[in-house]
Amino acid sequence: MLPAERTAVFGVSAGGELALAMALGHPDIYDAVFCASPGAGFRPPHVMPRTVPCVYLVAGTLEPFFLENAARWAVARAMRARTLS
Repeated sequence: MLPAERTAVFGVSAGGELALAMALGHPDIYDAVFCASPGAGFRPPHVMPRTVPCVYLVAGTLEPFFLENAARWAVARAMRARTLS
């Protein structure tokens, strides 16, 4: 098996949210997650895991629902980074 720092998971829309869930649930396997237009309404957990992979989010400005979800995840990830400092 490859070390986590050499693996990533990617998804678009509902698949992007699945990628986020997989990466958060298995930081020992995935070091990064790429999520485009997260779109099923999966929300960040109230308490983020202690180890959080690198998260790359993207959503178009003409897709308000997807953009709001991506922004929600970006804020949750940023808050987690602050608590580790």
